[in-house]
Amino acid sequence: MMAFAAIAFTSCGNKQASETAKEDSIKVEAAAPEAVDETADVEARAANDVAQLEQAIESNQTNSVNIMVDAAKQSIQELLNAGKTEAASIYASKIKATIDGASDKLQAAGVDVSGLNGVISGALGTATGTANAAVQTATGAVEGGKAAVENAKEAGKAAVENAKEAGKVAVENAKEAGKAAVENAKNAGKAALQNAANAGAAALGDAMNKALGTQQ
Repeated sequence: MMAFAAIAFTSCGNKQASETAKEDSIKVEAAAPEAVDETADVEARAANDVAQLEQAIESNQTNSVNIMVDAAKQSIQELLNAGKTEAASIYASKIKATIDGASDKLQAAGVDVSGLNGVISGALGTATGTANAAVQTATGAVEGGKAAVENAKEAGKAAVENAKEAGKVAVENAKEAGKAAVENAKNAGKAALQNAANAGAAALGDAMNKALGTQQ
C-alpha cells in the first residue's frame, strides 16, 4: 500500500507539475520576455527533488526511491543533452551528496544507483572539462601576451643595438672621410706649392736669359 501510495503521489505530482507548467507557459507567452536565472531555477529544482528523495529514503519507501532515482538520472541526462552543462553539474552535485550520504540504506534496500552515479560522473566530468578548457584558453591568452611582450622587448633591444652599430659606423665613416679630406687638402697644397715653385723658377730663368741676352 505504501508503494502504491508513493506511485500515486508521484503520478499526481507529475500531473500537477505538467498542468502548472502549461499554465506557466501560457503566462510566459502572454507576458513580456524576461531573463531567466537558470542557476537559481535548477538549484530550487534540485533542492525539492533532494528533499523528496531523502524523505522517501528515511521512510524506507524503496519503490518511490527507485522512481526518484530514475527521474533524477533522466533530469541530468536531459540537461546534458540540451548543452546545459553547468545546470547539470549543479543538479548532479546535490543529488550525489544525498546518494553518497545514504549509500548504506540504499544498498540495504537493494536500490541500484549505478546508472545514476554514471550520469552524475558524466555531468561533473563534462562541467570540469568545460572549466578546464576555459582555463586553458585563458592561460593560452596570457602566455601569448607574455610572448608578445618578450618579443617586443627583444625587438626593442635589437633596434637599440642596430642604432648603436649604425652610429659607430657613421662616426668611423666620418673620421675616414675627414682624414681623406685632410690628405687631399695636403696633397693639393703640395701640388700647388710645387706648381708655384716651378712657375717661379721658369719665370726667373726667362728673366735671366733676357738679361743676359741684352748684355750681349
